[in-house]
Amino acid sequence: MIPNTRIYTDKVGGEGRTCVAWLVDVSVFSPQHRSIMLLRWCVYYVLVLTGSVLASQQGCTEQRTCADCIQTPGCVWCSRFNTTQVGQQRDNKSVEEMTPLLISTTKPQQTTAITSFRYHHRMKLRLRKGVPQNLTINYRLATDYPVDLYYLMDLSKSMEDDKENVAAVGYDLAKLLSTLTTQYRLGFGSFVDKVLMPYSDTSPVKISGSCEGCAAPYAFKNHLSLSDGYQLFKSSVSGAQISGNMDSPEGGFDALMQAMVCDEIGWRQQARKIIIFSTDDKFHYAGDGKLAGIIKPNDEKCHLTDNLYTDYDKYDYPSIAQIDKVAKERQINIIFAVTGHEGLYEKLHELVETSSYGLLNQGSSNVVDLVKDQYQKLSSVVSLSDNSSSELRMEYSVQCEPNGPVLYNTDSCSEVQPGNNISFFLNITVCMYIFS
Repeated sequence: MIPNTRIYTDKVGGEGRTCVAWLVDVSVFSPQHRSIMLLRWCVYYVLVLTGSVLASQQGCTEQRTCADCIQTPGCVWCSRFNTTQVGQQRDNKSVEEMTPLLISTTKPQQTTAITSFRYHHRMKLRLRKGVPQNLTINYRLATDYPVDLYYLMDLSKSMEDDKENVAAVGYDLAKLLSTLTTQYRLGFGSFVDKVLMPYSDTSPVKISGSCEGCAAPYAFKNHLSLSDGYQLFKSSVSGAQISGNMDSPEGGFDALMQAMVCDEIGWRQQARKIIIFSTDDKFHYAGDGKLAGIIKPNDEKCHLTDNLYTDYDKYDYPSIAQIDKVAKERQINIIFAVTGHEGLYEKLHELVETSSYGLLNQGSSNVVDLVKDQYQKLSSVVSLSDNSSSELRMEYSVQCEPNGPVLYNTDSCSEVQPGNNISFFLNITVCMYIFS
């Protein structure tokens, strides 16, 4: 190394440069020479800095279209022609709407009033490719939120003792719901199977009653639309007649689809919707209809006439994917409460996102405890999801408690209690632009 020299790295205009500085004893120069040296170094620095800025601007001016420009870091497309001023990028986040979708007040006289406020804002984002945008969404689990609970029961002959127990615990079920919310409603429906061979015996002797003291077979019947109180629920369950079918699997999926999509059930828009699907056997699903010559897929629409499913002979059973799709679209939670085939319904629960399952004891005497446990599981989990396309990358983090740790790459919280504040942190990045 040359004596009295020092090598250092400098960054000018964002580019690293290695420079060599000579440590010179300037005292040997006259004042005039020292001034000239200082001026030369200042001119050199200004030229380097200006050159870097000009290079950056040149990279922007080379872009001939808006699409190319806005994808070049540091460049902003100006819509005005022949302008020489440097453009200013607008804020990439703005609130498009702030109108609350729901505002309700609580009044003692109105038992249907919703005791929480839910504000949904529509956010319109202007995003640059590759530049992430952070958003925070705060959420609080509502207290005293309305609950609509529809009990959908297999009423084939083997479920006779279960029906009597469900009717007997109607008061206990209503009492349980009253501890969860003051705004609950109960409904009741039942199913057997399609009234076609080989599912049901359609001979003249059996068509009027498949067994002694039994009702004629049917696919699905809505006995009681969602109503206040438990007396109507109890009388509806007690008055429902047992029926029968021929094969082992039941037609529960036909009934489940109708219960989810039919307005006759009486679902409230702003309520936690729950269907208890109670059976002791397996289920028919899409493709099984071919046994009776039915090849038209289930259309996911309501076909009730006088509260009976009448188009069972036109449409196949729903598929598991259809049950999952409709349950998510209509925000309905399904509790598979079964007395057998536990492994089958555990697998079904894994395929239906908004469902849970539990094992009833013989006679369904523990139905109230099962409903309580499954309700707590359903209501204590809060998750955030999106329907974005592949052009966007969404990354989630969440803080499940106000002073708790931030959980990265997580979009849900469990064991959430009413009134708890939850914060979701979203990192949104545009991966590619689509220009129309």
